[in-house]
Amino acid sequence: MNLRDLLKQIGYSFISIALYAGLAAFLVYIVSANGLYPSGDEAFTYLYKGSKLYSSIMEGNFFPLYDPVWYNGVDMMRFWEPLPLYWLSACFWYVDGAPLGAYLAFVGSTCFVSSCVIYYLCCRMNRPVFGIALGAIWFFLPNNIYTIFSQGVLEHGVTMVVLPFALFYLIRFVKQGMNFGDILGIVFSVMILCLTNFSYGILFSVVAVVYILCYAIPHYSLRSIAYGIAAIICGFGLSAFWTIPNLVGNNAIADSSEEMASFFQSILITLNPLRRLAEGNAHYYVGLSVVLIAIFGLMVAYRESRLEFIFGLLMIAVTSTLVYPALLMFFDYEAFFMLRYLSLGVLFIFFGLVEWKQCRPLVLGIFIAIMLVDFAPSLLGVWGYHNNEPAEERLERILEDTLISQAKTVTKQRLAILDDSTLGATGIYLATAYEYITPSSYGYGWKNIATSENIAQLNRSFDNGNFIYMFDRTLELGNDTVLVRTSLLYDPKTQIPELDNAATLNGYILHSFNEEYRLYHYPITESFGTVTEYDAIAIGSVAQDIALDFADTQESQDYNLNHYTFEQLSGYDTIYLGGFTYEDREAAEDLVLSLSRSGVRIILLADGIPDDPTTQSQSFLGIYCNPIVFSNGFPELRTELGILNTKLFPDGHAQFSTVYVNGLTSVYGTVLEDYDLELDFCGTYDNENLIVIGINLTYYYSLTHDEAVGELLEFLIGTDRDALPDRKLVPVNITYGASEIIIETEEDNVNTTLAVNDGFQVITNKRDTVTTDNHLFFVNAGKTDIQIATPYLFDGVVVILGALALLLMVYASYWIWKHPEWEAKYGKPRKG
Repeated sequence: MNLRDLLKQIGYSFISIALYAGLAAFLVYIVSANGLYPSGDEAFTYLYKGSKLYSSIMEGNFFPLYDPVWYNGVDMMRFWEPLPLYWLSACFWYVDGAPLGAYLAFVGSTCFVSSCVIYYLCCRMNRPVFGIALGAIWFFLPNNIYTIFSQGVLEHGVTMVVLPFALFYLIRFVKQGMNFGDILGIVFSVMILCLTNFSYGILFSVVAVVYILCYAIPHYSLRSIAYGIAAIICGFGLSAFWTIPNLVGNNAIADSSEEMASFFQSILITLNPLRRLAEGNAHYYVGLSVVLIAIFGLMVAYRESRLEFIFGLLMIAVTSTLVYPALLMFFDYEAFFMLRYLSLGVLFIFFGLVEWKQCRPLVLGIFIAIMLVDFAPSLLGVWGYHNNEPAEERLERILEDTLISQAKTVTKQRLAILDDSTLGATGIYLATAYEYITPSSYGYGWKNIATSENIAQLNRSFDNGNFIYMFDRTLELGNDTVLVRTSLLYDPKTQIPELDNAATLNGYILHSFNEEYRLYHYPITESFGTVTEYDAIAIGSVAQDIALDFADTQESQDYNLNHYTFEQLSGYDTIYLGGFTYEDREAAEDLVLSLSRSGVRIILLADGIPDDPTTQSQSFLGIYCNPIVFSNGFPELRTELGILNTKLFPDGHAQFSTVYVNGLTSVYGTVLEDYDLELDFCGTYDNENLIVIGINLTYYYSLTHDEAVGELLEFLIGTDRDALPDRKLVPVNITYGASEIIIETEEDNVNTTLAVNDGFQVITNKRDTVTTDNHLFFVNAGKTDIQIATPYLFDGVVVILGALALLLMVYASYWIWKHPEWEAKYGKPRKG
């Protein structure tokens, strides 16, 4: 590079830095004045975790393992990518720990740095002037604005810094003859991308493999395929200290398919600028201009850019709802929340334009102008009300209007907020971290945590009106304060008295209320655990449904009947069986008969009887189940309590598939089917303590709360629906250290109300008496010392060492291939 070119480059750099700094400052200004910030459902989650990490670093702990404030204790960073949190903690340091200032610093810094990255990479591709323009546009893509400011996914801002490096090195690796520096670029880009946005790392890797294949196969270059795939594997392997614990025990994987559907939308919405103008930033919008430019480039550009345009258009196309069913057939994981990955498609198109060397600067300038016009309306997603209302005033108003301020004042141990997450992460942030810390059983992103099933049950109990269960289980989780958003009840006039009554039954007192919220508090003066005895236990997949309606029921975690003994179960008055499994049918049947004959009441739910693997029929003991479908509602039910005319089936259950039963010893209920045929649906088998219930009556009751059916179930089961377990509160003293928890209590079998954590290493004289149940940690009398360790650290180290070994093998192979001795023997080094 001569002096003139060097001076040009320096001048361009000064211009770009000044421009990007101005854009970042402008962004910070409009955000601070918009009257909405921090905006997006998830924004306060990142602020909470960034604040916790900053505080921990200030105390000398650079990788905190445990947070006792959310979810009865949770892994601090296990299911949250660490690099965005460290970036946020640096922003907290910059503003001396002020959360709102840290948010502004974060959006400003990510805007500035991501723009500089695009410019730098364009300079390396010999397009500095065009790079200045692309850098200015990059952070302000409509889908970036929607993800960061409408959804509050702050990690996306850091992803926009890392992602261009990953794609840059991928393109160079393929097009410039597999330079080892580019192989290392892919390795470290994938590693950093995984630690920034793991799902983006997975998607990028899949796309990268396909991209490499598209170039390598036509050129018969197996070496480039091997090196490329090895580089991606090494990138994942080097991040294993975090990715292994993240993948092991991640509860979100199991039910992500339902959420996954919301991350696909009609391509007519994704590309419709008029809809965005009419509805605001209510949907993802990629930019019609980008797609048209890519199509134009695909038609007229030389081969050097066409593949980038093709991949860009494909990345946009696969976000369509038409593609979702096909992806669901092969994948069931959150990595395919596709609409968030539109930026990768746009980046392919941007790099395609940069690679299109024959395109005249005037044409590129026209492209930039078209995109600016297309993208500009999306800035309204950042503009907000622009009323200059200080965020502190808005948050204080929310604190008072929601009674969170009063809840924080009265809480002695832990707070539960039942509002169906209508406040997003804002409510839980205000409750737990704003002004001062108040622990809670809730948080945001609850599907990844140990008590996710407990939280889901509480949400279900609130939505379904199972208030007795709701208050009992909030107490089980150690919540002395419960804040309920009563405006969400489907019938507040009749349900609020039920809510108050359920609170009173469980020992809670109404502390305060307004038109939308009611605040309940359990009068305690010290931290507590619970010692509980249940009269009933439910075994099988129906356990959670049964417990909602009959709170005095312990929800089993093990569905296999062969894993229980007579001694374990004979202490219960009632046992519900439905959706259970067995390995030895004869032993399971003997256990059930022995328990019922000894006086234990067995409730056998016919719909949950497993299929006999030998006969393929749904049968157990001498009970045989036969399928039947009811439409809109049950016919009249003839029972021991008289004839019941039940409510119609609720919306979404017009066709009710269930079973009736044959083989009952005594019949307590029949259903009148067509042609006046009476079919048995409930009664006893063998003895009066073994009760069989068909036609999915317990599930029907959970849907409708039909009072007549409730009375019938009470008669059959012999249990009061309002019955509560014998739950006693006992003093428990818990001391938290950086890597240690000390628990002291004077009672045995105490539920500490701490969530189970696979990083706990128990050091105690009564190690064999430390147990877990319902995802909570139980101890006996005395002192229990728990050391907190990094879960699966050994596994992560092994994978990292394996990745390093693979990288050394790749380097050795590359060195042999490129070594001068190889050149002397076989001629010039091959390009691929």
